[in-house]
Amino acid sequence: MVRQIFVLGRIPGNPGDRQRCRQRGHQNRNPARPGIALSVTMLMMLDGFVRTLQGLTHRGFSFVDACVMLRRSAGRPSDSVVCTQGSAVHQINCITGRNGSMKVLHGIQVIDLSRVLAGPYCAQMLADFGADVVKIEAPEGDENRLWPPVCESGYSANFASVNRGKRGMTLDLKTPAARDVLLRLAQHADVLIHSFLPDTAERLGISVERLRADNPRLVVATISGYGTQGPLASKRGYDLMVQAFGGIMSTTGVIGGPPLRCGLSVIDMSTGLSLYAGIVTALLARQASGQGTWVHGSLLETTVALLGHMGVAWMQAAVVPEPQGSGSWLLVPYQAFRCQDGWVLAGAPNDGAWRRFCDALEWPSLADDPRFQGNAARVAKRDELVPMLEARFAQHTVAHWVERLEARSVACSPVQTVDQVMTHPQVLANQMRVAAGGQPLIGTPFKLSDGGGVAEAPAPALGADTEAVLAETLGLSEPEIAQLRAVGAFG
Repeated sequence: MVRQIFVLGRIPGNPGDRQRCRQRGHQNRNPARPGIALSVTMLMMLDGFVRTLQGLTHRGFSFVDACVMLRRSAGRPSDSVVCTQGSAVHQINCITGRNGSMKVLHGIQVIDLSRVLAGPYCAQMLADFGADVVKIEAPEGDENRLWPPVCESGYSANFASVNRGKRGMTLDLKTPAARDVLLRLAQHADVLIHSFLPDTAERLGISVERLRADNPRLVVATISGYGTQGPLASKRGYDLMVQAFGGIMSTTGVIGGPPLRCGLSVIDMSTGLSLYAGIVTALLARQASGQGTWVHGSLLETTVALLGHMGVAWMQAAVVPEPQGSGSWLLVPYQAFRCQDGWVLAGAPNDGAWRRFCDALEWPSLADDPRFQGNAARVAKRDELVPMLEARFAQHTVAHWVERLEARSVACSPVQTVDQVMTHPQVLANQMRVAAGGQPLIGTPFKLSDGGGVAEAPAPALGADTEAVLAETLGLSEPEIAQLRAVGAFG
C-alpha cells in the first residue's frame, strides 16, 4: 500500500524541525529546504493531501487553519501529518461537520477494545463527533458480527448499529507480539475503551495502572457488569441478566404476570451513552490538569441510576413498585388502550387534562363523576375506571381518537411499530435516519449547531485497516508488519 509522510514545520528549515526529522528517521531528500522531509511515496500521494487542503479552504477555512486542522486530525502531539491513500473528500468529512465546522473531537485518538453493544456504541458516538477510533478485534471478530439478521454488508444489523466511523484492525492478544503492539498503540492514544474483567486485563498487561504509567494523559474507560467494587465485581454481566438483577424486569409486565424483558437492549445502550459522557468529562478535565484518568461504568450502575423515582420511592416512602402493563402506578389514566385497528396511548396527568380527556371521549358525565375527582381517587379506583375507558376506546379507530385527543391538547400517541417510526416525517426531520457508506443507520441522540454530524464511513470489515494503523501510528515498515503476521500477532 502506497503511503506518504509529510512533516510540516512551523518555520521551514528551523533547527527544531530538522531535529524532529532526525529523531523520526526521515531522510532529507530536499537539501534546499531542510525543514521538509520528503520521500518518493510522499510525492506519489501529495496530490491527495493538496486536494484535502483545497477542500478545506473552499469551505471557508484559511490556509493556516486548514493546515492546523490536518495536523490535529492526525492525532500527533508534534507537527507531523500522516495521510494515507484514499478520498480527499472523505478526509475532509472526517474532520468537519455537515455545516463545514470543525468536529469537536477531531484529533482525539481512541482505541476501542470493547465488544457487542455498550462500549462500541460509546466509541461510535466519539467517532460521530470527530474522534479517530480504531476498533481492535480478535481474529475471529466481535461476537455480534454474525448475529441475525445479517445484512448485505456481510455483518449483522447489531454490529452495523454501533460501529460506524471506525477503522478496523485485528490483534490476537494471546500472543506476546500482539500485546506489545497494543501497548505501543496505547502510548499514542487519548482514550482506550475495554470491557475485560479485571483479571483478564491484568493478564493481558493492560491494567489501568500499567496503561497510565506508560501514557499519563490517557483516559482509560472500562465497562463491567456489576461495578468495580463488591462481591460481584468479577461477575460477567449481560443486558438481560442485569435487567433482572437491577429490578427492571420486576416493574415490567402486568400485575400477576411473569417478569418481562424490556424490548430494547436499554441497559447496554444507556451504559454506552453514560460512558461517552464520562469520557468527554475526563477529556475536559485533562485540559486543566494535563492528566488522564480512569472512567469506569457498569451495566448495574446504569440500571440503578435508571430506576430514578422508583428507587427513591422505596428509600423514602417504603413503596415497592409493581408492574403496571403499559400504564403508570403514579397516574390514571395513563396507558395504552386498544382501538378498532390498533393501540393508542393516552393520559391525563392532572385534573385539567382529565376534563379535556373526558371531553375528547364525549363523556361529560365521567368528568363530573365524584368517584374520579383528583388523580389520587382515580389511582385508588384504577380497577373500576380503566375497564370503562377500554370499552369506550374500542368503539373507534386509532386515528379517530388521536385527532380528538390532540385537538384538546391531551397527551396521546399511537403505538407505532419500528417500521412506522423509521419512516415517520418527524423522525426524518430530526436526522435520526442517516447514511454511512450507503447504509441506512440511526442518528445521534443529540445534535450540535456547530462541530457535530455523524461519521460517514460504515462499520469496518474485519481487520481492514490493520496495516494502515500500524504504519501510520507506529511507523512500522512492511517487513516489520510481515514479521508480526508471521508470529501470529494478527491471528
